[in-house]
Amino acid sequence: MVALFGLRRNPCRRGSAILRRETWYTYAVTLSIEIPEATLRALGPSPSEAEGKVRLAAAMKLHELGHLSAGAAADLAGIPKVEFLHKLADFGVEAFRTTAEQFDLDQDTLRRSLG
Repeated sequence: MVALFGLRRNPCRRGSAILRRETWYTYAVTLSIEIPEATLRALGPSPSEAEGKVRLAAAMKLHELGHLSAGAAADLAGIPKVEFLHKLADFGVEAFRTTAEQFDLDQDTLRRSLG
């Protein structure tokens, strides 16, 4: 089984005035997928190890495609964000996506701020 995360909105209230700040809570949702037995054996000696590999691969690909932030992908993979960022290289996924134009703009901003 693979757990995904859903979001629920909870507006904050103080007296009769509604504050514009909203709090987002996450809760686990169970998603099950069928995997052929041969595939399961190829992924690891135990179903839990296979699940970890499938979760990590899904998280990496969804992050690479821009569907998940690094933090959300790390949550999906069930590992800390720092560990997820370190594992990106193992999958050939760039940790930072910067265009040449964005890099030049950042460099110009840095030069101006340094004087």
